[in-house]
Amino acid sequence: MIEPVEKRTERSALKKRREEIEQRLAAAGLPCVARRSLRVVHDAAHEQARGPRLRFALESLGTVFSLFGRYLSTRVDLLPAQTCLELATIPDRAAPSSFDNVRDIFVNELGCRPGEAYRDFEEEACDARLLYQTHRAWLHDGSPVSVKIIRPEAEWDALRDLHLLYLLEAAFAEEVSGLS
Repeated sequence: MIEPVEKRTERSALKKRREEIEQRLAAAGLPCVARRSLRVVHDAAHEQARGPRLRFALESLGTVFSLFGRYLSTRVDLLPAQTCLELATIPDRAAPSSFDNVRDIFVNELGCRPGEAYRDFEEEACDARLLYQTHRAWLHDGSPVSVKIIRPEAEWDALRDLHLLYLLEAAFAEEVSGLS
């Protein structure tokens, strides 16, 4: 059966992302589902640094993994309190997208430029989070508003990375089993 090029490209990108995740987990000294059969005994100092290594790995893997780590920081019923405190330090910040990208989003979504939709629109974001950024603007009647723009890459990242969260199972298995 002949497969469309888009499907092969998508599968290839997913495979590369999986390899990247596995490499980042390995670099942080964390087990991965793909390497689950390898059992390494670490000393107490290595285990104590586990929370920061989890945080670093999740932060380095991008938006979906960072947000998953922030979610897990609230789950003291699943993870040790110290790990939750460490994961809570994952920042919900990102560099703002350029105004050119913002303008393109407006044109694609609303069919007009920000300057046409609002009397005034600040090009520089006043807040930039993992999933969105916020701009100050003023309606034509002078009322101030905040305009939140979802990052265009967020949807693609979510579609791709949600399918790969299972790779974290082994990294968190020891954390969860430590509660029993």
